[in-house]
Amino acid sequence: MVGSTRSHQRNLSRSSRRRWGAFVVAVLVLGSLTVTAVALLKPTRFADHTSPGGDPHPSWGSNGETVAQVVPAQAMARLNDVGRKFTILVFGDSTGISSSGWQVLFPKWIGDMTDRPVTVTPWNRDEVRWNASWGIRLTGAHASVNVWNGSAPARDIAYARAHLEAMTTAVDPADVDLVFVNFGHTEVEDGFATRCGLFMLDMAAKFPGAAVIYLKQNPNLSGSPLVVQQRHNVANMEDNAVRLHFASVPVYDAFMDQPDTDALLDVPTQVHPNTDGYRLWTSVMVDTFTPWMPGLTSG
Repeated sequence: MVGSTRSHQRNLSRSSRRRWGAFVVAVLVLGSLTVTAVALLKPTRFADHTSPGGDPHPSWGSNGETVAQVVPAQAMARLNDVGRKFTILVFGDSTGISSSGWQVLFPKWIGDMTDRPVTVTPWNRDEVRWNASWGIRLTGAHASVNVWNGSAPARDIAYARAHLEAMTTAVDPADVDLVFVNFGHTEVEDGFATRCGLFMLDMAAKFPGAAVIYLKQNPNLSGSPLVVQQRHNVANMEDNAVRLHFASVPVYDAFMDQPDTDALLDVPTQVHPNTDGYRLWTSVMVDTFTPWMPGLTSG
């Protein structure tokens, strides 16, 4: 962890905290059209590894090409262009598929803060195609936030690579603003940080205008046989993200800072957050992104 960035995140302005404290997420669950109002939990620790400003960092893709990476503040600044759609891609496992998950709640927060409609389009793993879009925020004065959620249950980085063309034909690479990489649970420990780092570099090359961001996933339930593997996976990948100049979101750390981590996890699966766990996950993302959001500065 970089001490200065952690201190920066802890010192969020009172105005930003008031905005966050008032935030309530209304999630439209496709099909039943049931509206669930939830108040998000506040994490006790936040950190990131990319400063809110600065120039893009050069890196190298798996083919040896130079990749000029976009920092999140640059991508989020495009929200100032109210007539331009804001596009998010997600690659990951089943911790990104819940109708009350972070991939719904976090874009909804962006829509609320910028008065934009929000849609989430889920990937159909078995039929290898996009499903119908979910309407998360149906109204807004400005252009929409569109999430293409390529999360696939029980699948890994190799699956994302194998189906990358099908997953990305719906979007113009030049229009993508954020790419979230959310792996760890489905990956064997040996070589994971290298595989994930190369995947992120390749995504930065494929989507040259996007900020590519690693989500340091939640821990497993304490009784799971994969507790140690997941701890090593996300810690090693976070270190690799720093080395490669990618931002990361410390979801794992926020879970571990809670007095009862297991109370935030789904007991049968031992992997997935429950409703409170996804609220915490989202709150970490909100606190990480607040300094990068137009009009929401820390200081």
